Amino acid sequence: GITGTKGSCGRRDTFANDAISTLLTEAENNRTNTMVILAGYEEPMDELLDADPGLRRRFPNKLALKDYSCPELACIAAKAAKERFDCVLGAGVEAGLAELVRVRHAGEIRKHNA
Repeated sequence: GITGTKGSCGRRDTFANDAISTLLTEAENNRTNTMVILAGYEEPMDELLDADPGLRRRFPNKLALKDYSCPELACIAAKAAKERFDCVLGAGVEAGLAELVRVRHAGEIRKHNA
């Protein structure tokens, strides 16, 4: 990834170095007319920000969003069913779906909740 995972030689790959350098240069050169937002999951973003000493200084603000809850995911599914397929879930289906998500997928929500 862009975070520069170390290759077989134990060094960050050239692409990652060049990408970070280009990002910093462009952000600096266009700081009055461009907004740069870095977005991603928390751990990979921390790796990215640690990949170059200038990144944390240039991107000091952080916004961490909470994961959706199982009921919220079920509500999103119900809304998508209605809007995309003109399908209204029957009584209790949304609550059942929330429970199913909790039982079967609660451990995965943190990894895929974006």
